[in-house]
Amino acid sequence: MEDDTAIFEIMPIFALLIIHWLIDRNDNVINLCEMKFSEREYLMTEREAAHLRCRKGNFIEATNTHKAVHITLVTPYGVKQNAHSAIIQNQITLLTSSLKIEQFHNKLINNYL
Repeated sequence: MEDDTAIFEIMPIFALLIIHWLIDRNDNVINLCEMKFSEREYLMTEREAAHLRCRKGNFIEATNTHKAVHITLVTPYGVKQNAHSAIIQNQITLLTSSLKIEQFHNKLINNYL
């Protein structure tokens, strides 16, 4: 049981390091993309916003990038505006569940690259 406890104590540390998707754009901007599923607008919490700030800081430090780094949230319905949602600089929404991967890819390419 002690081994299981140690794993759960380490998990939040890994959560600060994981980046779901990177888009390194030609205009000197890097999008750190976080993907979330929700059946309605995603509600950003204070804890989640803190995790995203840490991920962004860790990424900048680890890569020593001089590019602008934007946090981008990929969700079906976007982000619900609240006191913690300002950390999200860009959003990619999938408005219908029938959106095909190719359509999503084309939307991404046309809007962000």
